[in-house]
Amino acid sequence: MTVNTERYLQVMTKFWAALGRRSGINRAEQWFQQDGATPHTSNESLTWLRQRFPDRLISRRCDPEWAPQSPDLNPPDFYLWGYLKDNVYINNPPTSRQSSLKKSGRSQERSA
Repeated sequence: MTVNTERYLQVMTKFWAALGRRSGINRAEQWFQQDGATPHTSNESLTWLRQRFPDRLISRRCDPEWAPQSPDLNPPDFYLWGYLKDNVYINNPPTSRQSSLKKSGRSQERSA
């Protein structure tokens, strides 16, 4: 499915409603950060977002401007995923291909 401005605003409307239903969340204090994809930064999308996140929107064509590749704005991209990968592979688990090769090798040994 291709995301265009109309679809993006449909998703954001659902997000906005869900955010309002969460207890302990004050939407008037929440910041919103997004990337610079065209549907996200269309005039219509930015108008919608600025109405809901005035002075609390981080995006291309906004103030503050979206800073791509910034470790300050994207800690999961620069820390979390590497940390998780290191911990998942700490015991060098086999990949699904390695597991299937071992299984096929065992079945060939039994049939021989």
